[in-house]
Amino acid sequence: MQTTIIKAKIFEDLNSIGIKGAVVSVERLQDIETDILHLATSGEVDLEINKDIPQYQYRYEKIISGKKYKYDYNNDLKGAKSILILAVPMPVHQVGFTINGNTIDVLIPSDFMQRNASKELDEYLKSTLNTYGHKALKAKLPLKLLAVRSGLAEYGRNNISYVEGMGSRLFLTAYYVDCQLPEDNWREPVRMNLCSTCRICMNNCPTKAIIDNKRVILAERCLVLYNEFEDDIPNWIKKEYHNALIGCVKCEEKCPMNLRYKNQLVTLSTFNEEQTKEILQTKNADDLSLETYKMIYDYEINEYYHLFHRNFSLLVKED
Repeated sequence: MQTTIIKAKIFEDLNSIGIKGAVVSVERLQDIETDILHLATSGEVDLEINKDIPQYQYRYEKIISGKKYKYDYNNDLKGAKSILILAVPMPVHQVGFTINGNTIDVLIPSDFMQRNASKELDEYLKSTLNTYGHKALKAKLPLKLLAVRSGLAEYGRNNISYVEGMGSRLFLTAYYVDCQLPEDNWREPVRMNLCSTCRICMNNCPTKAIIDNKRVILAERCLVLYNEFEDDIPNWIKKEYHNALIGCVKCEEKCPMNLRYKNQLVTLSTFNEEQTKEILQTKNADDLSLETYKMIYDYEINEYYHLFHRNFSLLVKED
């Protein structure tokens, strides 16, 4: 059957470069929508209690109302029948900034440096499926939930998705495909067995957002909620809590599921003293010198420079 051949070809090619994947029917999106709505009905996401937190409102109102994701697959790709969900290995990157002759090393989480890998993957999938007379189109869906439900990943206590062979050092992506590829195992969301006895991420979380007896973290306490949005960061978040240019890696850095894998940190070239000073003084990336902007672009910081400028200023702010 041609669809079996197509799936085998795609997975063989992608597995050879370390990418793992799973396939589910587009009809499974009904389950995904139900799961998302359950966050609100169960009280795990509470817009009313957190009505005074603009970042929380912005993020979760869009999720619960269905505005963030696109479940109407026929609007995106007419005739879509399957969803291909992929996990692409991606290390954490470390970049240095020079201040008063000293280098300050700062981390960039795995899912913030994916431009080149995403482009190559997109071109490969579209070209390969076109060979068989079919199409693929990137889908805007709840990727962690989809990966866990498809059997590709498992949740950690920190609500991050983990994939065998990668840990959480990866980024996820999904594609609609206009042919019925053989489906993998659809299941209820599961958490890694290790998490039942491990408390490392909970103890390492600077804001205490991970609670022992809760399935979902306290999003209103999570640093990621605040430093990935433009609104002012609350005063209760201390300087020492900041640990990355954007996002947070504290719940991942000591996780046993990550420590078992090597080569998960890539060191990038350091910004010199003049460039670092320029960055601290320049709020708009377009106003940077060409040399500095090129590094910003190569490190994909230009995608969120307005947030980076604020977050980096907080990281190096003197007490």
